[in-house]
Amino acid sequence: MNVLLGGWKTSGGYALSSGQPLALSLTGGGQPLPTYGGQRPNLTDTLTKNTGSNWRDQYFANPEVVEQTPPYAIGSAPRTIGTVRTPGTNNADLSILKDFYMGKVREGMRLEYRAEFFNAFNHPRFCGPNTVLDGGQFGQVTSTCGMAREVQMALKLYW
Repeated sequence: MNVLLGGWKTSGGYALSSGQPLALSLTGGGQPLPTYGGQRPNLTDTLTKNTGSNWRDQYFANPEVVEQTPPYAIGSAPRTIGTVRTPGTNNADLSILKDFYMGKVREGMRLEYRAEFFNAFNHPRFCGPNTVLDGGQFGQVTSTCGMAREVQMALKLYW
């Protein structure tokens, strides 16, 4: 009984993050000053995240505070916005390992079984919202960035 149930080893890692700051932009960089770089939109107030159940379709609670910049103007939005971040990460990776000693076949011989579970609880990891103001999908989360649960198993013979 101990051969099958005893001696298992486990390990794991857990990643939890609040997400990355967002960078707002205009389609094709807008109409910037020559040699200055792309335009940024104007912000009239602090942009906030929608905490309701429809956050994937309308990520920003107040998208009206982001406005189109007139041609050849710089825009008041900072390079990145810290008040609204991409959806965070909630990921657990787990593994189990067991050595089966086979000393009767050959001295020091053993068989190692390993199973690894990446994103073990299958939590979705959503990409950030569309941040192009005049692109038609501003504030919509349309895809996932991470992988679904993945399992791999291995046998390794030491002899």
